[in-house]
Amino acid sequence: MEAKSVARKIGAGTPDMIPRITIRCSRSRHLFTPSVVENERLLQELHPGWRHLFFNHHEARDWVLENAPEFLELYDFYPVERQREHLFRWLALRHYGGFWFATQLRLTESVEALRDTELVLAQQSPLSPEGFLRLHGE
Repeated sequence: MEAKSVARKIGAGTPDMIPRITIRCSRSRHLFTPSVVENERLLQELHPGWRHLFFNHHEARDWVLENAPEFLELYDFYPVERQREHLFRWLALRHYGGFWFATQLRLTESVEALRDTELVLAQQSPLSPEGFLRLHGE
């Protein structure tokens, strides 16, 4: 997965808008492939001193129950894990701020410079075979 960011800068002299927090969610760390383990290592290496949060799907539901109980019925209503994860994403970002990263995303540089924006959205583009080899070294 290759992503480009779309960001809107805020005015000079304005305090940092996005806190130094990364958030990720997946079924379980026990299911991580070697590539995802490397993505996690790079994320933390590129962002030392940041708060790195990871939730498995059971922890995400518990978090919704504790922090956004008004959404629990909707969370439980969704029949597909991916739908529940998407709802959790928006709730966690609303609560913590920070950056959400899919576990499959491999960062090649820090997102520190994007912290002075109000909102950062990733634009996913198809990955060429050459781009895959560049990112994954396979």
